[in-house]
Amino acid sequence: MPQSTIPRLTWTNSYDADPVAIDTVTASKAMVPSWLDGTYTMRLCPIASAPAPLPADEQEGDTGCVRGEITEQGQAVGFGRVTFTDPGTYTYNIVELPTGVAGVTDSQAAFRWQVTVTDDGEGALHASTTLRRIADDAGDAVDEPATSPATFTNTWGIDSLDRGLEIFKRVDDASLTVDGTRPPLIPYGFRFSAVQQDADGPELLFTGDGDSADVQATPGRISVPSPALHYTTEHVGHVYYYKAQELPFDPAIPNLELSDAVWFFRIDVGSQQTDDGALIAPAVTLCRTTQGDVEDDAPWGDCAAGSGDYGAVDDGPVFVNTYTPDPADVTLGATKTLDGRDWGTTTSSRSTWRPPTTPQRRRSRTGG
Repeated sequence: MPQSTIPRLTWTNSYDADPVAIDTVTASKAMVPSWLDGTYTMRLCPIASAPAPLPADEQEGDTGCVRGEITEQGQAVGFGRVTFTDPGTYTYNIVELPTGVAGVTDSQAAFRWQVTVTDDGEGALHASTTLRRIADDAGDAVDEPATSPATFTNTWGIDSLDRGLEIFKRVDDASLTVDGTRPPLIPYGFRFSAVQQDADGPELLFTGDGDSADVQATPGRISVPSPALHYTTEHVGHVYYYKAQELPFDPAIPNLELSDAVWFFRIDVGSQQTDDGALIAPAVTLCRTTQGDVEDDAPWGDCAAGSGDYGAVDDGPVFVNTYTPDPADVTLGATKTLDGRDWGTTTSSRSTWRPPTTPQRRRSRTGG
């Protein structure tokens, strides 16, 4: 070997940390003034890049959301087990779905469960968690620490009931490199309004005495509740119709297509008699039409009171927007250095650029 040649050995090291798996946060149910038997359903949903809990057969379609049911006083329910393969911060939201239990006012509370995954540099990932309450039982925004289980407090009463309607908001985001929809990242606007009051009964109004209410989606939260409707025994035996539709942005957001859905709610007000009085029991069925079908001379679209296809909907009244951002060009650069001699005129170097093998989620707050 010529003395001018410096011998070199190339050592290639590889490093991979073992995944970490943890149980999800749990949720529980409190009742005021006392426990009332029924089935109460909680939902945990991953936000953005957070992996979905397993087993997969318990997830809601492609949303990654998981439900848990509480049927007994003192019960706490979990949502499965989550495996993390990369360091990062992952966020989940927990809410209660509408109960449908007679006499019960639903909790509008929401919790945010955050998992921070770190790499110890010795081949293992570690996870730490925090829980915060981001909306109280009345639906008002808060930001305060909480401890597991995430507790939702429902109330119930005799002869009257305050219970709202609820819709769900999701975004089909083409900038994601994985399939599925995600929760909203900006406050989309919606309007709930009365379509037809029962002519033989009292008006059914929101607690603020109006029959129309504009609300906004909470970023990161799928469910969008209306203000509570106020029911009394005088509403029992009557039928009411409300609708919900999405409001446009002004100015419009580029590359964002809003949902054209209009959901109609048929509310049949019944009751269950107890020794203490009546538990109000509104039964809600749904019909979907489009804004294009709702016109001045056809305000019901395809959901007319006498002929519309009203019924139960497994996924609830969902509004799905489509966000398709324009492609972006990015110039990547690298610098090559040579150790041991000068860079000669005949020296060349070639690099190969490859995308990551693990799908990466990208999101834009501008696009919803």
